[in-house]
Amino acid sequence: MFLDIDNSTFSGYSIGGIGADRLVELRGKDGTVTQSALLAFTGSFPGQWAWTPVAPVTVALGYHAVELSVLLNASKLYVESGDFWGPLIPRPWCAHSPR
Repeated sequence: MFLDIDNSTFSGYSIGGIGADRLVELRGKDGTVTQSALLAFTGSFPGQWAWTPVAPVTVALGYHAVELSVLLNASKLYVESGDFWGPLIPRPWCAHSPR
């Protein structure tokens, strides 16, 4: 999940029409989360894939559901789900529009 915390498309990683300053990354296998992290964008231009871990992410799993918690305010977010073969369902979200 890509998060825009400064509401600027000119800073952060450029994806889905936002400037993502943070990335929540979850990895797992066979219904178990094996890795989770909150990462900060450290690239020098919007297309550079450069991230640094900044905090852990609290994760809970349920029947076909994932719940996560990070302590920050984001004005926009972009969710991309994927597996070994790549992205599955990219979907933009905006905190100011209906979901």
